[in-house]
Amino acid sequence: MKTGIFLFFIFFFNPFFGRASECVCDLEEDFLSVRQLFNAELVFKGHLVSKRTEYFSDLGYRYVATFFIDELISGNPQSETVDIEYGYDWDCVRYFYPGPSYIIFANTRLDFPYYQTDYCSPTKKWANLSKKDHQLLFDFQNGKSELTWKDQFDRVYAKGRLRQKKPIGIWEYFFFDGRLKETGYYLEGDKEGEWLTFFHPLSVCMVLNLPPSRPSICDFSQVNPPNPAGWVSSVTPYTDGKINGTVLTYDESGCIRSEANYVDGVLVDSIQTY
Repeated sequence: MKTGIFLFFIFFFNPFFGRASECVCDLEEDFLSVRQLFNAELVFKGHLVSKRTEYFSDLGYRYVATFFIDELISGNPQSETVDIEYGYDWDCVRYFYPGPSYIIFANTRLDFPYYQTDYCSPTKKWANLSKKDHQLLFDFQNGKSELTWKDQFDRVYAKGRLRQKKPIGIWEYFFFDGRLKETGYYLEGDKEGEWLTFFHPLSVCMVLNLPPSRPSICDFSQVNPPNPAGWVSSVTPYTDGKINGTVLTYDESGCIRSEANYVDGVLVDSIQTY
C-alpha cells in the first residue's frame, strides 16, 4: 500500500509528469476553467487575419498575429481586430492558421504594445472545445449568481458567486479529490484581503511521516495543523487585485519557508528564504 500511495502522489503532484520538457503547464490545461476566465484580460472567439514576425529590444523576435473578434466573451478591446504576441520558435509555441476559429485567452504587460498568449493558456481551436467547455462559457456569459464549477469528470473544483461576469464574495478552489486548495475574497472581480493556499493532506502525510488510518488516508488525530485554517502553504495579501504586503510561504510543519514584500504587485525586496 505504501508503494501505491507513493505512485499516486507522484502522478498528481509532480509538476512535470506527462509534459514536454520545456512546457510547464497545469495538468488540466486542455480543459477550460473558471479561473482562466477570471485571470484573462481578454477572451474572445476569433479568426486569423494575418501574422508576422517582429523584433523587440528586450525580448528578441516574436510572432504577432492579428485576429478578428467574432464573439467577445470578456474584456474591453479597442476595436474589432486585436494583435496577439505568442512566442517564437519554441517547442511550446501555439501556431495559428487561416480558416479555423480560435478561442483566445490573452493578457497585457507593462511597456508591451500587444496582448500576449502562450502554450500554457487555454487558447485553442474553437472546434476542440468540449461539451463541458461550452457549458462553462455559457454559464459565465449568462452570469449565474451562484455557481458550482465542475471539471470533465463532474468533480467540483470551484465554488463561488458571479455578478456581471465577475467573481464576488468568498471563493473556494479544490484539488482533484475535493480537498480545499485555495480560498479568498473577491471584491467586484478583484482579489481582496488575505488569500490562503493549502497543502494536500497526502503531501503533509509524506513529509511528516504520519501513519495511515486507512488506505490513502493519514491519521491526523495526534497532530494539529499549525494554522487554525488548516495546513496552509502560503498567505498572500491583495489590494484591488494586486499583491500588496508580505507574502509568506510555509513548509508542512508550519515553519516559514520564505517571505517576500510587494507594493502594488511589484516585488520591492529580495525574497528571504529560511
